[in-house]
Amino acid sequence: MKREKITLGFFIIVFLALFMELFWGLITGINSKSQAVVSQESSITEKFSILDTSSSKPIKLSINNWGRDFFHNRSHIYDNSFNLTGITQFNNGYKAIINEQIVSEGDKIENFKVTDITKNSVLLKWYKHSVTLKLEE
Repeated sequence: MKREKITLGFFIIVFLALFMELFWGLITGINSKSQAVVSQESSITEKFSILDTSSSKPIKLSINNWGRDFFHNRSHIYDNSFNLTGITQFNNGYKAIINEQIVSEGDKIENFKVTDITKNSVLLKWYKHSVTLKLEE
């Protein structure tokens, strides 16, 4: 029982110290702001000179500047990352040659999982991204 009382007392002291430090910071912050406002005397034009927009540049809204746009459609970003060279049929299914690697369904290539191989296309998926590679004829 004595340990619990000592521990509780310690936590109360720490809590009070933090509360007093916060309270003291608020009081000194209010006092320093009120003194600064009293000592500051300037004209209205000086106060509002910050709002001068005569030298500001307009916002660029062209498509070329959308590279970092959060809502920009990036679904085709991986299309050029893969080169499908060929597809061959075996007894147990199709195999494809992608980026000079032989892959079958279920294999991974650059974090993408090969989910479907047909006689002329390959479907790759990675989370919400999917890439369909078609064999050039």
